[in-house]
Amino acid sequence: MNGRSRRSGDLGEALAVALLEQRGWKLVERQARVCGHHIDALMLDPDATEVLVQVKAWQPGGGGQDTVKKDIADAWHLRYCGERRPIMLVLTTPLRWPGLRHMVADALAADLYNAVLIVNTKEMTR
Repeated sequence: MNGRSRRSGDLGEALAVALLEQRGWKLVERQARVCGHHIDALMLDPDATEVLVQVKAWQPGGGGQDTVKKDIADAWHLRYCGERRPIMLVLTTPLRWPGLRHMVADALAADLYNAVLIVNTKEMTR
């Protein structure tokens, strides 16, 4: 990952956590390891349920959307390993490619993700 991508990812993670905290969530751990996978944030939702939060951030028009495919595979493996906690995917930019939007919808339908949240980082920084 290049420096620009890492900065975009770090910013996206920080803003996603801040947004969820504004909604009553609590951060338990950043950069958690679960079943051999790196999880961006382990959080408690307002009902005190632990949720694995994966954030995918890239600049609008950028090519980082392929990381969503990897995250779908990671979510599948987490479920295969027996992980039952909810998994939320947070995207900082809407998906441009129809095929990728269908893949995410299929992952939701298969209970790989419990929620997908699309946020705009420009709106979050205001």
